[in-house]
This record gives sequence, structure tokens and C-alpha cells, in this order.
Amino acid sequence: MKTKYFSLIFYVSLALSLLGIIAECYHLVFDYQDSSALVYSIILRFKSIYLNIGFEYSFVNVYNIIFYILLFFGSMFFYYSEGKETRLLKFFYSVLLCSSIFWIIRTILQKIFFPLALDTLEGSISVYYFNVILSFILNCGYIFIGYWFLKLLSQNSILNKVVHENSNTINFTITKKIQRLFHLIMDTIILLFLFFIIADFFQLYSNINENNPFSEVERSIPSAIGFGIFITIIYYIFFETIFGATPGKFLTSSRVLNSKAELPNMKVIIIRTFCRQIPFDSFSFLAKRGWHDSISETYVVKENNENSYTMYIILLLIVSFLVIIYLPLSEILDYI
Repeated sequence: MKTKYFSLIFYVSLALSLLGIIAECYHLVFDYQDSSALVYSIILRFKSIYLNIGFEYSFVNVYNIIFYILLFFGSMFFYYSEGKETRLLKFFYSVLLCSSIFWIIRTILQKIFFPLALDTLEGSISVYYFNVILSFILNCGYIFIGYWFLKLLSQNSILNKVVHENSNTINFTITKKIQRLFHLIMDTIILLFLFFIIADFFQLYSNINENNPFSEVERSIPSAIGFGIFITIIYYIFFETIFGATPGKFLTSSRVLNSKAELPNMKVIIIRTFCRQIPFDSFSFLAKRGWHDSISETYVVKENNENSYTMYIILLLIVSFLVIIYLPLSEILDYI
């Protein structure tokens, strides 16, 4: 069903996807060394996401391109379904939202622990500060767009209900176990992206100064695991409190509800999130109910907005998943 924001969501999504792909593929056509600093700076601003797994970087970020392609198809599905198909858009904007927040945190940390050495700066100081401020403003803008569009895309969501006329009761459709496994996989991938946004800063700072507060996080496996758990807790509390779903759940049109069929409050979500840290909880959903569901008295239920684009989305996600898994594995094999 079209809303008054239908055209805005479609054109912004289409523009972000195309501009992002152009920005990422810029170096396939033009050599960085032959490009002026101004042109490169302008092209760089068209990138709305910066994702990576590992510490190896290249001018062409395949991870980013995958998400831009998903956004492109998501905008097309959204348009041709007249606003009914929103899963890929919700997924992208949820990733845009959290990645932009993490990049702002990284930028703040970088400016605190890497004070600008003016004597080593090449070019104009004013240009440097202009780029820093512009980057900060753009990320704030992406946070606003991500949050606003997620709210707009979710406001017409309807839960899939089963009405029992004899008993005069209403039951909701519980999300299937295979889809719960899918949630786990997709959310873990997003968490890896978020982890490396900050972990890359830790490594960079450790390379410059070994005696720093972040060296243990970068070098110690227990510290890295602890930091990963911290990010996981923040991730689930943030998304499930505000939206009732994580990026993985957006892809299957699933939502978290309490026993009263309402969006759980923060206290319940905190309990639910900390229960996730119980060993092997991630696989407890293979039983009748997962531990973090049963202990917090919450349910993951389906929304009634899936349509004929499901198979296309599944195919896109399978290809994307294989590429995302292949890239870090290929780097690991290169070291062996």
C-alpha cells in the first residue's frame, strides 16, 4: 500500500544504491594516483556504508557493493509491489543505522587518541577540518535516514494472526526454527562488520603506540571476545527495544512480542539479551522454545507482509552470503 512517503523512500533508496556502486567502482575505471584530491573526496562522499571483515582493505570494497546491490533490488521490489515489499529496505537501513553510529564512535575515538599533527599534514588545514566535519554530518544524516525510514517502513506492518472461532482466541504465527537459525547467521555477520569497525581502530592505534589502553583488546583473544559480547548486548538491546526486530529478523518479517502480544519494554529486552550469553543458548531454539525466549517470556512472531518476491530475495541473500563468507576465508587460506 502506497503512503505519502512512498516516492521519497524509493528515490532516496535508488539514489543511495546507485551512487554507492559508482563510488565503490570508481577505482575500476580511474586510477587513484591520476585522480585529483577534490574529485576523489567528492566521490568518497557517495559511500553511505563502510563495512569490512578483517584488517585488509582495498579501493573496491566488495562488502559494500553487496549491500548496495541488495538496496537496489530492495528499492525495485518496493516500487513494483507498491510499497508492500520492504524486507530488503529494512535490512539495509538497519545496517546503515548501526554502522553509521559505530563510525561516529570510531571517529571520536580517533580524534581523541590521534591528535592532529599539523606539521605533518599535507594540504590545507581548513580542508582537513572541513572533511572531518562533513563526514560527521553525513553520518548523522545517515543515522537519521536509517531510523526514520525504518519507522516509516514498519508503521504499516501487520502481524500474521490465526483466529479460532470456536474458542474466540487469536494466535500469532511463530517464526519457524529454520528462520531463527537464519536470524542468528545474518545478525552474526552484521555484528562482525560492527566489530571490525572499532577493532580496526584498536589495531591502528596499537601499531603506532604499543603502550596504549587498547593493546589488550587487539592482541588478547579473551579481551576481543569480551568486546564482541559487549557489542552483541548493545546491538540486541538497541534494535529489539526500538524496533522489536534485528536486521536478521527484518529479512524474515519477524518481530519480538511479549506474552501480551505487545512490544516488550527495555527491561524485558535486557533480560532477553543477557540470556543470550548463556552457553549454547543460540541453539536452544531447536527445542520447543529458546532459552532467551522462555526466560524473558517473549515470542518471535511473523508479520503478514511476505509476497511473491520471497524467492528472489532468498536467491540474492544466498549469493551475498557465499561471497561474504568466501572473502575472509580466501584471506585466511592465503596466510596458510
